[in-house]
Amino acid sequence: MSHLEDRISKLEVSMVRWRRAAIGLGLIGVAALTMAASDGVQNVIQAKRILVLNDEGKVAMQLTGGSYGGSLELYNEDEKRVFSLTPGYLQMMNGKNAKTIFTIEQHGLMNLTSSKDGNPILQAGRSDGKYGYIQIQNADGSNTMYGPAWR
Repeated sequence: MSHLEDRISKLEVSMVRWRRAAIGLGLIGVAALTMAASDGVQNVIQAKRILVLNDEGKVAMQLTGGSYGGSLELYNEDEKRVFSLTPGYLQMMNGKNAKTIFTIEQHGLMNLTSSKDGNPILQAGRSDGKYGYIQIQNADGSNTMYGPAWR
């Protein structure tokens, strides 16, 4: 091979390398521009537990997933749970002493209790699965009213 053919062969190899490098840098540039142009918001967030914190770094809300389904819990400024929602159950609590004040259960039972002492105030549901009832209680636990709901 002559000196000229040798030089041409080396230039061809060098040109192929430069072409590959230019294509690679071009692809990296396009990827960088695409990422910079996006708003950074993901379409899907996957987690088993998500905590939302308030300005002081305390838990304000918690989303949890498990074999039972999902749950949502809200907390007051003292990180006491004041609301809970799970499949088939809703519960509201007094944030001062964490006593449950309101519940609705999966089968339709509803309870309203005193936030002061936790005693029942009102209960409504179906006792035999067919007809509903309403029960209202005094502070001492005696019934003010108990009976089947109106048909």
